Amino acid sequence: MDSAESTAGGSWPWDDWLLAFVWILMTPIVTVPVSAAVFDGLIRQPEEIGLTPNSRSAACRELFGICYEYAEFSPTLLAFILPGLMNLLPILWILSARPRARLAGVVAGLLGLFRLSIPVMVLLLGFDRITAPDGGSYLRWASSPLLDLGLSVPEESVWTLGALAWMGCLIVLFLFWTLPFDVTEEGQR
Repeated sequence: MDSAESTAGGSWPWDDWLLAFVWILMTPIVTVPVSAAVFDGLIRQPEEIGLTPNSRSAACRELFGICYEYAEFSPTLLAFILPGLMNLLPILWILSARPRARLAGVVAGLLGLFRLSIPVMVLLLGFDRITAPDGGSYLRWASSPLLDLGLSVPEESVWTLGALAWMGCLIVLFLFWTLPFDVTEEGQR
């Protein structure tokens, strides 16, 4: 692949196919800190939502002690999904006049859709959902000093799978970069 091919552009940024992948690879710089900051503000202790408090004894602080934390379901889902919508922007590359850029937009857009779905899958499938006495719907997870890496369990799960998806995007970019692409439309490449 000629390097001029990836940077030869028309008047629109989406004529450069490489930018669709650069976008999808760079979005975590914004989405991860924003989601983390909002989510950290949503974590509640059981007594805050009308449930039996965690043991005040040293059990929660012991190495193998387990305590529960909660986060309201809808705001938690939104905390991960709204910033994640940035992952869908590469779909705009389908507006390009260049076939390779259009294909890159479809591929990067599908990768973005997959990355956007990760928090939804993790939160819906990986955590208990309970109804508090106030009628609110909450996610519940166990926390323990043994498992404490500085993040809550939902954050660790979402970020781990997100990092794997990011590495998958790198692999797809490499494959797309090496893909022989013959275009006969107006001699554009």
